[in-house]
Amino acid sequence: MALGSDPASRQRGRPRGGERSHVHDDLINALRACLDDKLHSEITLKEVAERAGTSQEMIRYYFGSKDGLVSALVRQTSDRFADRLGALERDILTLGGNPTRHLIATLNDLYLSERKVARIPASEFQKAKSVLRDELLNERAELVISHIHRIVQRLIAHGAYDPALDARAMATSIMTMVSGPIVLLAILPATWVSEQELAGDGWVDHLTAIIDARCRS
Repeated sequence: MALGSDPASRQRGRPRGGERSHVHDDLINALRACLDDKLHSEITLKEVAERAGTSQEMIRYYFGSKDGLVSALVRQTSDRFADRLGALERDILTLGGNPTRHLIATLNDLYLSERKVARIPASEFQKAKSVLRDELLNERAELVISHIHRIVQRLIAHGAYDPALDARAMATSIMTMVSGPIVLLAILPATWVSEQELAGDGWVDHLTAIIDARCRS
């Protein structure tokens, strides 16, 4: 038998014919689940593979490395942010009610639901050298703030916000005001900030009132 013609050798590191076609997504979901208990830097390929019901070779086949798998998860999260914010940007003027509240509620829901994934950029930004940061995470942050910026610009153009408002500065402020307290969930005791409080209507109303006080024309 010629070298490399062994069927078992040919199949090592590749999905077998009977293997589930959605193993790619299973691995991303398994990594997401692992983030409930650990930082991404603490998670091993073995843990992810076992949770997904497959092998470490499948991670290498689909993603190349652990960094590749983490990047795929962050991109999936970025796509979700882009879809939700893109829809809001399109519909913000026709939704009825307070447009600021729609924006704050959408951002708050996204940041809260993805806060375990959001710990990844916070960790990577602290490293002197990071492939994840350089290739992906800066792009993700800019994607979010660009959508916020365009929404603010639309509200200025249609008279909902003060025409003299600095849209760039306000987009930065809104992103910071919504995401900041969620980041603090991992730092401060619940007497100062809790997930239950941040998920409630009262918190969204609080931020809406602060932003409207500055933005409304």
